[in-house]
Amino acid sequence: MSDRALVPERLYLLQLATATFMAGDQPISMSAGCSLIRMSNGRNILVDTGFPPDYSLPPNMPFAMGKMVLEHLAALGLQPDDIDLVVSTHFDIDHCGFHDAFPQAEHVAQRALGEAVTPASLPRDRTGITLRSTTGSSMATRRSLPASS
Repeated sequence: MSDRALVPERLYLLQLATATFMAGDQPISMSAGCSLIRMSNGRNILVDTGFPPDYSLPPNMPFAMGKMVLEHLAALGLQPDDIDLVVSTHFDIDHCGFHDAFPQAEHVAQRALGEAVTPASLPRDRTGITLRSTTGSSMATRRSLPASS
């Protein structure tokens, strides 16, 4: 057993889309993205997964789409099977669009989010999701299984 502490070794911001809005005469720039955390034990944690591959932005959303999450991971030499944990901040379309690309990863979200999830509440069909409570925590652990074909 190693006495080395488990710590994040590297944080990547994966920029998926950008936009600039005007607030009066001030431009406000923003981006949509997710984060990859490489841990000292070699595990990879992905926070959110971005827009789904088949998503078209509404005409009133001035985002310029960039690379999808799988393209970013490939550029870092990673495949979906290399992701150990997916953390969901919430289930809006720009945060959970590729969750089903990581069926082997453990998926974690706040208990309130997990309790509110039904297949109809998700942007696309996510059948095969099961929920289990974690002891001594306010989190719900989600295990995503391969999407049905």
